[in-house]
Amino acid sequence: MTSFRWYKRATMVELESNGHLQRLMLSSPREVAYLLGATANPHRLTLLAHLMAGEKGLDQLIDAVGLSKNAVVNHLYQLVEGGLVHRPARGRYALTVDGVDLMNAVARMFRDSTARSKAERERLGLLYANMRKGEIGMRDKLVTRRAEYQCSWLSFLGATAGVLTAMGTACDTVETGGSSGYAFLLNLRKEFLCPSGPTAIHDRTFKEMLDGIGDLGAVIRYYGEEGGVPTGDRMGEMDLVRARSFFEVVSQGIDDTDLPAVVWGIPIPEWGIVNGYEGDAYIVSTIRNEGRPEPPLHYSELNAPGCLSALFFRPGEVRPNDRSSLERGMRMGMGKIDVAPGYVAGTKAYDLWADLLGSTDDSGYFGHSYMTQCWASARGLAGAYLERISERQVGSKRRLLKEASQAYAEEALLLTELGRLFPFSFKGEMDEPKRARGATLIMEAKGKDEDALVRIKEALSLFK
Repeated sequence: MTSFRWYKRATMVELESNGHLQRLMLSSPREVAYLLGATANPHRLTLLAHLMAGEKGLDQLIDAVGLSKNAVVNHLYQLVEGGLVHRPARGRYALTVDGVDLMNAVARMFRDSTARSKAERERLGLLYANMRKGEIGMRDKLVTRRAEYQCSWLSFLGATAGVLTAMGTACDTVETGGSSGYAFLLNLRKEFLCPSGPTAIHDRTFKEMLDGIGDLGAVIRYYGEEGGVPTGDRMGEMDLVRARSFFEVVSQGIDDTDLPAVVWGIPIPEWGIVNGYEGDAYIVSTIRNEGRPEPPLHYSELNAPGCLSALFFRPGEVRPNDRSSLERGMRMGMGKIDVAPGYVAGTKAYDLWADLLGSTDDSGYFGHSYMTQCWASARGLAGAYLERISERQVGSKRRLLKEASQAYAEEALLLTELGRLFPFSFKGEMDEPKRARGATLIMEAKGKDEDALVRIKEALSLFK
């Protein structure tokens, strides 16, 4: 039984969940218009806003809005008739449940519609903090078993390992890297040294990776929506709507499971852990984790290029299968998998990498330095994972897997040396001697990778 379930795109989910609301609106347009009309006045909105902090007396409301007593009473009468305000005692006024819900919805909608500029987001953040102090009903949720991101250049591995550990599974990035097959993969963009290589994974290959993670003791529900969102000031109105809708999907998933989720684009184009939400912000643990709590991340700060993706977890059966994980790792390493358009995977990707490095200029520094760190980390994980599997084997299988482990360890050292030539940075110099030396190191790494895969194939032939 697979641990992976592929869910419908968000557009379909939204249509299904909102269809009954549309029918309600169409069946009662006059009543809805009357309700909205009760608030369509700045003085009445001011009265409602003051009542968001709690019950108030008539004198307090008169002072707050600066109108005559008759004017305030008239506005309050319309709000009472609209069902948004009630009188708990003589001369006292308070929001009804409908009034609270409507004002919270209006406040959120206004914030979303004006969140495009950084200055406005900062102003709204202050407003949000003040609203929180007034206890007006913004939502909070923190999962019972909070997860911490485990340090890894491959953020998918660090995030999933953190969640599995929180669920009670003895798990680290060696296990997630090996079981998923990700530690054995090399994936590159064809045209240039692009930093997207480590994360541009084909859907079917990603599904296979999730199957491997599921073997470690999880049932995983994947939510995916094509087309990502930019971050910050680059978000347009539709981006904000989609980011808000996605936030609701993640929040609902966390409500349903009471377990952390793994989300793409938290807070930079990486996978991160969401441990809950505070108002309209994610409570996160990410690649930036330095052993201390990170500030909540407002949904408009999501940075998810390409797609909106989230993983939701439930405890599952632990199904250790050394043969299955070795076969998966070998397919990943040989590139016998589905590959995203415009990318190359497997041992042939080393030739492409060396060629691109030899012909690039300083513009390729970031992509090259980032990939180097990711793939050096991956090969270190592959070697460590094979070492663990070898300890559970005997005879020739054990020997071959140890030899493969050693080959990956030596490859990791070569890629680490490559990383010292080009330390990770967004900018740097790529002079010809360094590029020539780098290309040599890449081809030496390819030889070690091929040696390891030959040993894995031989070891697999001994499994029954």
